[in-house]
Amino acid sequence: YGAAAVILGRFIAIARTFITVLAGAGSMDARRFAAYSAIGAFLWVTSMTVLGYLIGNVPAVKNNLDVAILVIVAVSVLPIAIHRLRARRGGSHA
Repeated sequence: YGAAAVILGRFIAIARTFITVLAGAGSMDARRFAAYSAIGAFLWVTSMTVLGYLIGNVPAVKNNLDVAILVIVAVSVLPIAIHRLRARRGGSHA
């Protein structure tokens, strides 16, 4: 998926890990990769800054910032916890 993969890879942690290797294996030109990577970085920083500003101005979040941070961390760790529980119960090992 070339350019889209490099740009969107900024938003998905596991994709960000492998996208450089895949771009190289797919013979993507270094200049093209750098340009799309810069675009992805710009979009990532801009979107996260705007999202933080918008969410930070929500009174419930503003008045309970510590709870909001704990919720964000919990949501981030949830996929790992689900995977471990499934593996422990004999479910999906993928």
